[in-house]
Amino acid sequence: MQQNLNYVYPPIFLMDRAGQEAAAPAANMVPTWVSLPPPAKQPQRRCRRSCITTVLVFLLFLILCALGLGAYQILRMHGELAQLKQAVDSEHQTPVLQKQVGLLETLAERREIKRIAHLTVLNVTRGSKMLLWEPEKDVSFTDGVSYEDGSLLINETGHYFVYSRVRLRGAHCPSPPEFTHTVSRRNQHSKPRTLLQGHKVGFCLGDRSWSSSSYLGAVLRLRRLDRVFVSVSDPQLVSLDHYSTFFGLYKV
Repeated sequence: MQQNLNYVYPPIFLMDRAGQEAAAPAANMVPTWVSLPPPAKQPQRRCRRSCITTVLVFLLFLILCALGLGAYQILRMHGELAQLKQAVDSEHQTPVLQKQVGLLETLAERREIKRIAHLTVLNVTRGSKMLLWEPEKDVSFTDGVSYEDGSLLINETGHYFVYSRVRLRGAHCPSPPEFTHTVSRRNQHSKPRTLLQGHKVGFCLGDRSWSSSSYLGAVLRLRRLDRVFVSVSDPQLVSLDHYSTFFGLYKV
């Protein structure tokens, strides 16, 4: 076989099936080499698939954990609601049981009702030494205690702090200079009874203007329907200022 040196490209020998040398290609033909594709990278694909599978399994695990935690919280809340309902039912049942065994207190005993009153002087009854009071004006008020005809009506038996202050004043000193201040009690079945009393003497001198005061206060046991009132020996000496002459009580 002889090579043709007139070709620019490396010679290519073409063989037919019979093993004979084929004719040389034309001069204008460009030879082409067929290159095979690179081999597939199978290990990288397998690694990528394995990573994706791991991530999916981990996400599925997280979802299952979240569902389990939510179910636990729901069961816990159901348990707490059941305990609360049981406690409320027991509270409703307790008064019924106590009433059956006689341990239930009355509504009046369970409720803390205030028993208090503060009265300011209003006027003096003519022909009487008992003072009259204003129950609702300015700083005056009554709560749990009634006011009737110059007296405080007790609605519940108990211990009360009773107080009374009277201011005295005048342009001339009375003769003799004596004054009695009394807090008394009466009810339907007994005569008036003195609870507190103050006696003042020598509180003024001569014809000059003067002023003085008398204060009484103590804790006393009063019964239901008792009437507590204030009287003085000379009502004309009493100042009608609401801030200086007053009367009141409260339950202790």
